[in-house]
Amino acid sequence: MKLPACRILAASLLSFSLFIGGCSNSKPAQSLSKSQAPEVSWQSDGSITPKEYSHQQVLGDLVVYSRLAGDHACFGLQAPTKGWIALGLGSEGKMKNADILIFTLRNGKVEGEDSFSSSPSGPHPADLSQGGTNDILELTGSEKDGVMTVEFKRKLRTGDPYDKDLHPGNNTIIWALGSNFKFASRHLQQGTGTLALE
Repeated sequence: MKLPACRILAASLLSFSLFIGGCSNSKPAQSLSKSQAPEVSWQSDGSITPKEYSHQQVLGDLVVYSRLAGDHACFGLQAPTKGWIALGLGSEGKMKNADILIFTLRNGKVEGEDSFSSSPSGPHPADLSQGGTNDILELTGSEKDGVMTVEFKRKLRTGDPYDKDLHPGNNTIIWALGSNFKFASRHLQQGTGTLALE
């Protein structure tokens, strides 16, 4: 007996919806990002203001905010950690030849180190100890309800041989979170991503 066309269509739609529903347990994307036109001026005060940044990206437990300001890039980093937050630029595989910016809060005071790793597994000594310069500018930080916030800016091109140039558009990054104040301590989380500068 032939089924009416409408019943065949209904059965097909039901089968499709069950197929789609079966995918609901798939793993979420490892990173989420969104863009907007910043509507307030950037101010390094250790607090992320709505519409202060043009781009927001979630990488694990780390949220990276960014915007361009002339020949500088401005950043806000937030993570639920009492240790450190690290952002690496221009990695050539793990930490190899990466420009690593690492931050912590100690006794309520923010500390930052501009460092460089020539090896995939470190160490990453400070640029200053290698004859370079510290190019982290206007650094501020705060902690509230277990969440660390750090804000800073950096020139897109610093001229330091231990720094990697930044440019408008997509930039390759690595990132990590640590459990204590020691910058050389092992990370709790790590990953790679793409940083958008707009």
